[in-house]
Amino acid sequence: MKIRTILAVLLIVVPLTATASDGPLFFWQAEKSGATIHLLGSIHAGKESWYPLDDRIEQAFAAADTVACEINLADQAVLMKSAALAMQEGMYPADEKLSDHVSAETWQKLLAVEGLPAPASMLERMRPGLAATMVAQAMLQQAGFDLQQGVDITLLQRATAAEQPIVSLETPEQQVALIFGPDAVIDELLLAEALDESPETMLAMLDELVAAWQAGDPEAMDAVYRAEWH
Repeated sequence: MKIRTILAVLLIVVPLTATASDGPLFFWQAEKSGATIHLLGSIHAGKESWYPLDDRIEQAFAAADTVACEINLADQAVLMKSAALAMQEGMYPADEKLSDHVSAETWQKLLAVEGLPAPASMLERMRPGLAATMVAQAMLQQAGFDLQQGVDITLLQRATAAEQPIVSLETPEQQVALIFGPDAVIDELLLAEALDESPETMLAMLDELVAAWQAGDPEAMDAVYRAEWH
């Protein structure tokens, strides 16, 4: 389901050797030739109550010479480019509309989603992939999450303020291509499947994923994904 793909983007986990700690975290350390790299499995939406982060994360961040990320969400130029690409790749031409490409049932289910960050007139212009991101945002808001409180954006804003060098591992083009794939037929099917799930089911899955992240429990997170995909 596209909604699960989007949630997977919001809950990135990079497995490596876990750091020694007082308790488990989605936080790892690698060393080679005198260089030390810390990897943090971050969540792209969060809550103010999460901060400050665990002392081990805060200390590693403060000592870092360079901060690496997918893309620098604290850079307004990057955000503007990403938004422009999303509009370019995620919108239909003026003579097409979403309700012509999906079933009447799917269209009505989309309109019924509470808290969508776009009016129906704008949804009509969106391709299924972009509409699915609107559903994901609505789900996050219903669960009390804020994209501006995400772990990555919070740390990147702090790095920018402290003038720490920031390196992006991906480009806006690559990020947009991840969400808006080339297969429109599959996108339509995935949007329909996403809307077949009840909000209660999706919110419960999100709660389980976040709980696994907070507990530093990769087995629990893996179990949630396996259950959802089978």
